[in-house]
Amino acid sequence: MGTWGISISSNDTFAEVYDSYFNYYNDNWEIDLIVNQLEKDYDETIEIEEDANNFWFALAKALWECNALNVTILNKVKEIVNSGHDLRIWKELEASEQDLKKRKAVLDNFLIQISTPKDHPKARKKIKVKLVPSVFEKGDCLVFKMDNGNYGGALVYEAEKQGKYGLNFIVATTIFKSIKPNLSDFENADILTIWEEERYGKIVHKLKNELPIAYWFEAKSHKEFADSFERIGNLSVTKKFSHDFLGSFQVWVPWDVLIIFSQQTFKRISNGERPKLKIRTKDWRN
Repeated sequence: MGTWGISISSNDTFAEVYDSYFNYYNDNWEIDLIVNQLEKDYDETIEIEEDANNFWFALAKALWECNALNVTILNKVKEIVNSGHDLRIWKELEASEQDLKKRKAVLDNFLIQISTPKDHPKARKKIKVKLVPSVFEKGDCLVFKMDNGNYGGALVYEAEKQGKYGLNFIVATTIFKSIKPNLSDFENADILTIWEEERYGKIVHKLKNELPIAYWFEAKSHKEFADSFERIGNLSVTKKFSHDFLGSFQVWVPWDVLIIFSQQTFKRISNGERPKLKIRTKDWRN
């Protein structure tokens, strides 16, 4: 947590979350979608005790400015402030008594401010959009290596050639081979699914329903993971996919989530668990 002052906004986490909120807001996202996306974007931050409060403060402030602060998040902030939790963290970080008193006043004033609805919501800004090409073409077959040395595969089902984010919709497959897969492997594979998510070897999220490992990825975040994926060819995909094809629109920044989630599912299969959902890759191609 990079902090440079006692005000609510004087830290890196607040600034990043606040800016992210208004990037989505000015891109005409619905408020509920923004909140859900930010909680996913900053899920690790929320788990870090010294950073979590700043996430909720930033989200609450942004929502309040848009006259959209809901009771749940307002109560979350009230609990943080009234319980003294934020001050305890500052004390553990060796803040001076003087700074603790100032911080308490800042917290109290912040809570008073957001407890009263704003008269006029902040207007959305019109942003000139720079069109970005997607990294991969529709139908591209991508292979990747897993930690155990085996190869996995993912199929590109959609490509926004000229969009704001250059999105690709990519789906993991059941390919699991000791040698590099070929196009025939992709044609005959199933779509890989997930029913529990892990972090650091522990289950952190048990899904209500088994779901395909299928997400949208931004072009700008591909560079960091470019060496992890190799294109080996292309299959015909004529079916069109909308952002809400799976019921919700999820954009993942780290492309390696395809590898991580695939490894988690293959580990469960090796332990005797079996997926219940069966979808052939060809079922989604045409």
